[in-house]
Amino acid sequence: MSRFDWQDEKLSELGPRVKKTLRARMRATRRALPAAALAARSARIVHALSGIEALRRARAVGLFWPIEAHSEVDLRLLDAELEGRGVARYYPFMDPSDKGHVTGFRRIGRTAELELRGQEFAEPPRDAQLALRGDLDLIIVPALGATPEGHRLGFGSGFYDATLPDHCP
Repeated sequence: MSRFDWQDEKLSELGPRVKKTLRARMRATRRALPAAALAARSARIVHALSGIEALRRARAVGLFWPIEAHSEVDLRLLDAELEGRGVARYYPFMDPSDKGHVTGFRRIGRTAELELRGQEFAEPPRDAQLALRGDLDLIIVPALGATPEGHRLGFGSGFYDATLPDHCP
């Protein structure tokens, strides 16, 4: 396997050096995208997500606010659509603790409640309703890249690796 021939491999089986190289390559690709291209891709992704039956039936969804410095997919139009349908929206948080961080999702009523609190991403207020196991029907997560089989390559900090098993084992 060459350094970048990862399409047929599970990302979990790749070594740390290969993942680091892939992440650097994906970050550079994202930085090279013009704003109009990112907006067009975001609109196509929101359109595709809106057509998924599980999302149309969902009563509560975990989303993420885009980190613009990372050129992340912008799901704000999807958030607005879900809000208009009365779907409960939850966003990730990271609270400092004695052992590192406590992670999870908290409910918002309006996106204006999201704020930067020391992480790179906007988080719900600390007193917002916490999502418990079974509360979320669907969680949409960001990715730097993915294999054709859907194996996700994230940023490498492990937030979703630590958080998702609490919601969807």
